[in-house]
Amino acid sequence: MYVEVLHLKYWKTYFQRAEWEDDWIDSTVSAARRIWHKYYRPLIKHQTSGMHSAGEDSVDEFGELDAPATSVDCDPFEDFINGAVSDEEAIDHWSYLLAGTDCDSFTPIQALSHMALDFLGAHAGLVVSKQRHKPTADNIQQSTVLGNWLHVGVVPEKALCHKLNTKYGQNCSSDKSEWSSDDDGGEIHDAS
Repeated sequence: MYVEVLHLKYWKTYFQRAEWEDDWIDSTVSAARRIWHKYYRPLIKHQTSGMHSAGEDSVDEFGELDAPATSVDCDPFEDFINGAVSDEEAIDHWSYLLAGTDCDSFTPIQALSHMALDFLGAHAGLVVSKQRHKPTADNIQQSTVLGNWLHVGVVPEKALCHKLNTKYGQNCSSDKSEWSSDDDGGEIHDAS
């Protein structure tokens, strides 16, 4: 849910226009705000002076000029969350704002960019169910072979259903087979 809050197309105004419940909007923004204050805002470097000491190595004297302008009192999270939606590609936008930074400290907008990229780049994990997994070549090959063996009768369907019922508690019945007896390549058909 936090991903939508930091996506350029789904800011707070999007949720309000889409008529999401106010409680949902408030709790999502509040949770993202807590994460911002706890983990990302502390990354902001505090600029004490524009003057460099004589012994300080200044590799890029104009580097800060490339950084987006921010006022001292603004909070980029609040500015962003209450802003207007954009059709710009989110990853490109945030990556551009974060480009050229070191890993120890950031400007306010770079800290927000870091947060947005962390959120937008996070893997969703097991979204649908615990049985979902990334198919590999081996999984696909095994499923295809098993399907073909079921189709030609090499694997007895009743024995397989009994094994699945015993091991996983599935309600498998050989009477409701997904495999049609008249198909030509083991096509899966709707069992309902």
